[in-house]
Amino acid sequence: MKKLSVEDRLATYAELTARSIAENYQRYLPKTPEKVFLCGGGAKNCYLIERLRYHLPKSEVLTTEEIGWPVSAIEGGSFALLAALRLWGVPIDLKSITGAKKPVLLGQII
Repeated sequence: MKKLSVEDRLATYAELTARSIAENYQRYLPKTPEKVFLCGGGAKNCYLIERLRYHLPKSEVLTTEEIGWPVSAIEGGSFALLAALRLWGVPIDLKSITGAKKPVLLGQII
């Protein structure tokens, strides 16, 4: 079996990622989102964005940068918010995501 080039392997990973996202949106969301926002490293991958646009033709695929949120700040900001909610004792309602029976405090302070 011939080995794939690094470029072909990376393209395959990007395609797998784009298809996985699109298929899960179609499978688990009531309707295709009008807009999809990318952040993190994926938002800097032009090929991944191209493939997402191909697989989600009814969605506008954007980066968070395009709405004024730095792509590298979203994940850190999300975790900071989750930590603050834990410190403030604010439970999170995950019933629709995990099937939990009631809102719960996330994380642990150690």
